Amino acid sequence: LELFGRQRRFRPGDAATLRDAGPFDAVIVPGAAVRRGAAGPFEPSRAFARRLDVAAQLLAAGLAPALLVSGGASRGEDAEADVARAYLAARWPDVLPGLITDTDAQSTDENAARARTLLPTAHRVVVVSSDNHRLRTTRVFGRRFAEVVFVGAGGAPSPFARLSQATYELAAVLAYAAEGRL
Repeated sequence: LELFGRQRRFRPGDAATLRDAGPFDAVIVPGAAVRRGAAGPFEPSRAFARRLDVAAQLLAAGLAPALLVSGGASRGEDAEADVARAYLAARWPDVLPGLITDTDAQSTDENAARARTLLPTAHRVVVVSSDNHRLRTTRVFGRRFAEVVFVGAGGAPSPFARLSQATYELAAVLAYAAEGRL
């Protein structure tokens, strides 16, 4: 689509296609919700865990040398990036040598700005997020990187949750557009 310029969208199962389009400088996962787990420590929400699993699979497939997880703390929670690191350490320990965490970002715009700072030589990046986050993610990261490839990690399982997420994302896109951040 002309609206997205250089950005292209791939699904998680398209690792071979991504490899053909590579190499990439990094895989980036913007933060998402965390919750207190049954055993006490915080854990990623289902959507965040899906993003992390997809990103780890892409890194394991050799698409990039680095994985950046981003997300700060809010409302007394652990930083999203710290929760992501613990999740990846438990399930995908092979990605830890290439893992970079950013515990300061509080929004998609800050995720992209901090990624640019933490990956100063990166030009081509893969950003893994929830499907409904595609427009805002590709536009915001596209302002800071020469090429952004979006990989959707799926969406909410129920129609109500999808509607709720779509409503939130529409409001965020409109706010970002009004502020000139798209």
